[in-house]
Amino acid sequence: GVEFNDAQIIRAEDGGDVTGLAVMDQNVLIFHERSVQYVEGVGTGSFSIPQPIASDVGCTDRNSIVLTPLGLMFKSAKGIYLLGRDLSVKYVGAAVESWNNYEVLSAVVIKDKNQIRFSLANGHTLVFDYLVSQWSTFTNHPAKHAALWRGKYVWLASDGTVNQESAEFDDNGQGVAMKWGTAWINVAGIS
Repeated sequence: GVEFNDAQIIRAEDGGDVTGLAVMDQNVLIFHERSVQYVEGVGTGSFSIPQPIASDVGCTDRNSIVLTPLGLMFKSAKGIYLLGRDLSVKYVGAAVESWNNYEVLSAVVIKDKNQIRFSLANGHTLVFDYLVSQWSTFTNHPAKHAALWRGKYVWLASDGTVNQESAEFDDNGQGVAMKWGTAWINVAGIS
């Protein structure tokens, strides 16, 4: 009978259960809870054995794995990390550590805005602007899931409605209030 050849199986046994997979450049990335491995050979027809990536973190939330222009971002037990295209691991989530206890429901790259958006189970969305390396949050954005559809960011709300992002600052016809925080401003010298 027709079946898969045992020689075409890759065993990723070191590191425990596999928590996620991704492809970046010519590598397959294998995520475990506390480690990451890579397999070379995507597109070449032959694969290497899994090699460990020097890091003390892995992925705890498979929905958080997202391929960005910078590399792969993912959530670990310690926060959000970036696995660069050179296979180096860098912590990028220090500014949003207070959100680490919430499950990531989806992760989407919006290239025309230079953003990566992580929808969280608590109804908020973490937004990383990779052009300026800054974090922000959407607090009135209760997404059960999000994706790109026809080049537009869409999200499924908890009540079952599907919302599509528009260029206007409104939410189904209602204005969206924006709030910024700045450093202290010394008004003593202003005339």
